[in-house]
Order: sequence, then structure tokens, then C-alpha cells
Amino acid sequence: MRNLPTLLSIVLPLSVALLPAGAPMRSTGGERTQEVQLCAAAGVSIAVSPLPQSARLLEIEISSESTAEAYALVKADADAGAFEGTPTDEELRAEALSTLLSGTVPEALAAREDITKELIGEASLHEEGPAALLSRFVPGELLRLQMRSDAWPALSLRREQYMALPLTLPRPAHNETKLQQVWDELRARYPLEDGELPDLDDALATRVADGLTFEALDTMVRDRLKRESAIEGDAKAYLAVEAALLEALSIEVPQTLLVERGRQQYSAVCTRARDAAAAAPDDESLRKEAASLLSWEAFQSYMAKEGDAIERAMALSFALQAVADTEGVKPDPQAVDDNFNMYWVEFKKTHNVELDREDAQLRERFEAEYMRDTTLRFLLDHAAVEWA
Repeated sequence: MRNLPTLLSIVLPLSVALLPAGAPMRSTGGERTQEVQLCAAAGVSIAVSPLPQSARLLEIEISSESTAEAYALVKADADAGAFEGTPTDEELRAEALSTLLSGTVPEALAAREDITKELIGEASLHEEGPAALLSRFVPGELLRLQMRSDAWPALSLRREQYMALPLTLPRPAHNETKLQQVWDELRARYPLEDGELPDLDDALATRVADGLTFEALDTMVRDRLKRESAIEGDAKAYLAVEAALLEALSIEVPQTLLVERGRQQYSAVCTRARDAAAAAPDDESLRKEAASLLSWEAFQSYMAKEGDAIERAMALSFALQAVADTEGVKPDPQAVDDNFNMYWVEFKKTHNVELDREDAQLRERFEAEYMRDTTLRFLLDHAAVEWA
């Protein structure tokens, strides 16, 4: 004997309560009738349109033939005694609707790779509750419904959106020694025919670039040194680039990704609290603190405090990746290796701990951070800087 479900699975998947308490249930061991599994995707049409916050509206039509077939098969199962108890018509309609939304519609959706490749997370009914949907479901009639699903942000950038970002940075102190080093390196790179070093004049500037004057070259070199000085030992320059980029681009972070990242971070918070309590078993306050974190309300409180910061970090990550993809920014593998080794040495000196050089996740995190810094540096090099 099989049980009717108290939950209706709705695509991708989502479970929502439909049937009243105490309704007959389909048994867990029962299998759906083969014809239901094979309900034609041709009986379903799906149209997609954008919604705010990187979401998609799925407008679904299920043909009258498909709704009639689903109900007929469920009714045949009931007449054959496949269910415990005697299901009411409402319960049979709920089972048929569940069959359509957990079988027929996903089959149709799976056939649309143009849709599924961009959807993430769980789909949910859009502006309609499950009870209202069930109340208007009539077997043998066309059924229209709307669902909402998050989608991966699709960023198609134009260079003018992120090149020459307006920045205001504190004017760094003039460093005559570095300026002289630059001039010495430049003169050595462009020696005269007799091997002598050239003078700092228009002739040298022309050799650097056609039509370049020494005045323009001097301005370029000094501006470059200012940018170098602004970066060294100070995160303000990068923070200014991040803020300018987020202001220039409108990045919508899907709620699904935001919640998932929040769960990952909150899990780390809970783990630290649990470990702290385990390390001091006699400390009742630590035990209570760890226990207090294990509730939905505690997670919601955490998201209320950290949600904006998480969303900003994710929006920035999407934006930097889009810039890197558009510009083809790719760090030199040798430079990545050299910097990873320097990071390993510095970490050992600071923490007296040797990191596992073969740890794939460690390497992946480092490369992601290096790529981030490389892209930020690219944006800074091409920013329109006003020195305050």
C-alpha cells in the first residue's frame, strides 16, 4: 500500500505543505506509474524573463492533456487500492499536481539547457501559495503557474564602465631616491649609439614613445611613483578602487548564493565556539554560548549583522572576475609560485607553523587572492587619480 504525500515537491526542488494533516500517505517503497514518469515534456511550455536581484521568472503552462493524464493515473492507482485509506478528490488532485511538478515540469525544464545552465538554488511559487494553486487545479484543463528561481549574475561589461575609475588618494611623500632610480633604469634601457647614457630630455622621451615629450614623460613617471607609494603598506588605495568599482557597476547577488555564503561563515563561527567549549569543559559560559548559536534565530541575527558585508564581498568578487575576463587578465604562473613561496615562508616566521604546500585548497585560495590583487592593481593603474 502506498501513502499520499503531505508535501508537494515543486521543481529544483522545493517542498511546500499542501495536504491537510492526517491525509492518506503513499508508502515510501511505492514507485510511480511508468506512464507518469514518461509524461511528455511536450505537454509543458516554459517562458523565462528577468526579475530583480538576479532572479528569473518561470512562466509555466501545463497542457490539459497532461493534467488529465496525471489525474487519471493517480485515480487508477487509488481504485486499485494502491493507497492507504480512501483518498478524497482534493488529495488525489494534490497527488496529481505533485506528480506534474516533481516529474513532468522538471523533465521539460531539463530539456531547456538554455534555462537550466543559469538557474541556481531552489525554485518557488511566485506570488501564489500552494493552497491557492491546488484550489484552481482542474484535471483536464490547462494549468498556468509562475515560479521564481535565482540565477547566476550575467555581467557583460564595457571598458568605459571600469577604466579611468575616479579615485581620490592622499598625496604620498616625494621620494627623490626612487625617482632617481627610475631615471637611471630608463637611461640604461635606451643608451646612445656610442654606449653613453642619454640626457633627460625630449630625445630620450621620443625613444620611449613616438611624439612623447620629456615633460609628459616626467609627469607619467612621477604619477606612477605616487601610485606605487600609495599602495605600499597601505590598503586605502585598494579600498578606494573597490568602492569605485562597485559604484560604477550594478551587481545583484542572488539570494541563494548570499544565504549559502552566510551559512558557510556561520558554520565556521559555530565550530570555533564548539571547539572553545570543548577545550574548557568546566566553563559553563562557553558551553551555553556554543549551544545558543544552534538555532535559526541565531543565524538570522548573524545575517542581519553580517549580511551587508557578505553581499558586498560577493558583489566585488563577481565584478573583479568580470573585469579580469573582459581584459584577459592572467597572472604569470612563475610570479604566482614565487609569491606563494614567500607567503609560506612569512607564515612560518609569523606563526611558527608550516603550511602544507601540497594542499590544493590552500593553493586555490592563494591563487584567487593573487588574482584579485592583480585585477585591483590593473584598475588602479588605469584609474583617474586625484591626489588630495
